[in-house]
Amino acid sequence: MKKLKEILHESKYLKREFGDKLPTLDSVMKQHQESKESIKEYIDLGDPVRDVRDHLKNFSKDLDNKRLGSFDGDSGEYHGFEGGDDKLYATRYKKMSAWEKKVKKTLDGLIKDYVKVWK
Repeated sequence: MKKLKEILHESKYLKREFGDKLPTLDSVMKQHQESKESIKEYIDLGDPVRDVRDHLKNFSKDLDNKRLGSFDGDSGEYHGFEGGDDKLYATRYKKMSAWEKKVKKTLDGLIKDYVKVWK
């Protein structure tokens, strides 16, 4: 059996203790507005896609900014007779090729995830 205390409530928005002042219309309206969840009536589905494009642009800039050597095989850093390292070009090419495959695999997986979103 329910107790009378559990049944009687002045308001579902206000919690008033014994001896507290009676609520005013303004205080009730304010508390009610604060208790509402904010609801977005419009959500732009293009926002995440634009964000990803921005990430890719930044990634592209980082590729240029973080490069610490030359792409050119004729560069002096790859030739021992010019003070460079004869094996450096082959080593870098091998590592860059492995990195490229890793990037390709990651991007392919991300596209698959993107397609799943639309299903």
